[in-house]
Amino acid sequence: MKSYLFLFGRTPEMSWPELTVFFPQAQRLSQYCAKVDIAWEFDPQAFLKRIGGSLKIAEYIRLLPELGAADFVELITSRNGQINFSINSVDSSFTINRQLLTTIKKMLTDQGYAVRFITPKHDLSLSSVVYSTNNVTEFLIHREQSGYGVYKTLVVQDFRFWQQIDYDRPYASAKSGMLPPKIAMMAVNIAAAGQTQDKSLLDPFCGMGTILFGAMLANFKLVYGSDLDQLTAIKAEKNVKWLTELYELITKTKVFTSDATHVSDKLEKCSIDCIVTEPFMGPSKIGERKVDAHKVRNIAKGLSKLYIGCFRNWRILLKDGGCVVIAIPSFVIDDRIINVKSVVDSCEMLGYTKLLGPIEYARPQAIVRRQFYLFTYKNPKH
Repeated sequence: MKSYLFLFGRTPEMSWPELTVFFPQAQRLSQYCAKVDIAWEFDPQAFLKRIGGSLKIAEYIRLLPELGAADFVELITSRNGQINFSINSVDSSFTINRQLLTTIKKMLTDQGYAVRFITPKHDLSLSSVVYSTNNVTEFLIHREQSGYGVYKTLVVQDFRFWQQIDYDRPYASAKSGMLPPKIAMMAVNIAAAGQTQDKSLLDPFCGMGTILFGAMLANFKLVYGSDLDQLTAIKAEKNVKWLTELYELITKTKVFTSDATHVSDKLEKCSIDCIVTEPFMGPSKIGERKVDAHKVRNIAKGLSKLYIGCFRNWRILLKDGGCVVIAIPSFVIDDRIINVKSVVDSCEMLGYTKLLGPIEYARPQAIVRRQFYLFTYKNPKH
């Protein structure tokens, strides 16, 4: 049995349910980290490529009654005489004493090593970029009742991979599918509940295909995407082809043009396991602060009708026990929140059951804020 620490990114309330999909036994230690005891052979590097919400994985080393310099000198090794190290707390309840770092450095320097300690600039621990580019030995500390749990970072999220997915695809549009790839990956994993073999997924507002990318990387058997705009659907199809060739993926894909409220006309009934989508959230002018509160309220009413119409139609496609993960917007106008109302209540009247949500995702100072929900659908014919 080994214990591992998972450090979450900037959306911990999505990172946590994503992690528990794979590890129901996970224990949440703080807002930004969780501990998982694993009894089987575990490949941290391979697993970190499957998820979007965890930035790094660290392995439990030992419990210390106090944080002493000699203990860390014993743990730090060097192959070439150069040592870069970092020791960081995994929550904000306590900080690492700089004197501890200075003492460790002096002790290692006295042994003949060239030593540098690195401290985080903004976050609790080192960023993936800093860790990956500086050959750092990083220890993460969790304060426990009987002392301090010491974990050693094993692997960090591959920032180059996510940059490639986001920026190197043939087509991208800030106005057509603004969901970041890591958020899309989390939404897909939450929907799939850790099981993608022989499953199908649909994004009926696919935009440039970001959610389709997540489903393909998660090894869904069938992935469908549709968009009301024909040119957008064509671009999404080319993006999907690019990803398939780049990573030699075996997922079968189909991208087509369709109104999301009538998408059941294009696919076989009861053929979809998961619908994951960021729907149309109103004109881009809202985010540019070019629409007043009165107009935004009217737009929100229209979006409510659109979403309810979608949920009504999607019942035709979903298998019994199928699920929907959807981002429903709210708008912050003049320090007031305007919600898209009645969607959740209407869904439950249509036969859906809310399992999760709202989980908010928004960039700082954002006008349009997403609230993610997970619904499951019980087909009355079964």
